Amino acid sequence: MAATQLHAGLGTEVRMIPLTPRRAEVRTVEQLTPRMVRIVLGGEDLSTFESYAPSDHFKLVLFPDGPDNPPARRDYTPRRWDSTTNELTFDLLLHGDGVVSSWGRQAAPGQAVGVAGPRGSMIVTPGFDYHLLLGDETTLPGIARWLEEAPAGLPVLAIIEVDDARDELPLPTQAQASVQYVHRATHTGDADMLLIEALRATDLPQGNGYIYAGAEAGALKHVRRYIINDLQHPRAWMNVTGHWKRGEADHDHHAPIEE
Repeated sequence: MAATQLHAGLGTEVRMIPLTPRRAEVRTVEQLTPRMVRIVLGGEDLSTFESYAPSDHFKLVLFPDGPDNPPARRDYTPRRWDSTTNELTFDLLLHGDGVVSSWGRQAAPGQAVGVAGPRGSMIVTPGFDYHLLLGDETTLPGIARWLEEAPAGLPVLAIIEVDDARDELPLPTQAQASVQYVHRATHTGDADMLLIEALRATDLPQGNGYIYAGAEAGALKHVRRYIINDLQHPRAWMNVTGHWKRGEADHDHHAPIEE
């Protein structure tokens, strides 16, 4: 059952980071699933890179061939940052024929890219009784990092929407985790309702929880309404972000979710 009133000391703290453009190059490319690759970037410019929270995002900048082709910029989660080797790891979902997905299918060591950001980190304060993580493949890297960095023994519930079992990833954690994958391929109803149906069927722990959710904006409006109206969950204890929007190219993830 979600909490209905705020408690002092619980919430988030924002740590701002200088927005610095950097040059990097591809070090390694690994196929994780049929639709996701893991790319490791490196380079001296990355020595000042910073990231403090699983919900962080940086802009990957690609430079298409030809003088009339503008750079392509897309947001990605810093899956892992190794300051000893100046290596930044991120997971790239290959979907459609967009510029970045097309690049990801042929990405190879030595290719040059740009990196900008993160602008800041939203750090969840310690003291919550549990964390609830919701999302689709676009949020899977953030959920994976969240579980990896969660304190040992903290109850964490994760509901992750994917096409089918081939898109599932192992999610190592020291948390007391409950991970549920739900599959679009076997869902017979409205695709926008898959996450909210799984959430409604989930028994949440007692106490004060923090909720992190990211997926298609249309699906998240149902999730957000349920969290606010039915669970009466404090808005300050949630981060619900539309990572993409059906029918809209390069959706601004800062755009508010419908209430």
